[in-house]
Amino acid sequence: MTQNVPAPFKLDEVVYYSDRPMRVAGVAVLEGANGQKTTRYLLEDAAGSPVLLEEGDGRFALLRPFPPGAQPPGKIQSKAQYEEARQTARRAAGNPVEDQD
Repeated sequence: MTQNVPAPFKLDEVVYYSDRPMRVAGVAVLEGANGQKTTRYLLEDAAGSPVLLEEGDGRFALLRPFPPGAQPPGKIQSKAQYEEARQTARRAAGNPVEDQD
């Protein structure tokens, strides 16, 4: 049986990462087969790329950061902006970008 343990950070709360304020833009709670709960936080600020932070058993781990051109879904408002962000992310990861006609 699992307990409902509240997440340490709430959606839209401001937290500090590397001495800069960041907004909690997303929260996902995952439960493993053995009942262990893991919480993942999407942190964003106006100046940098999003950061994924994972909390489990009271410990925090920084997951691999997004490429510099990545943006949270709420920031992309058109298909052209989505495509531009996708191509920027692919270039940052060293992947080829297909030309679109």
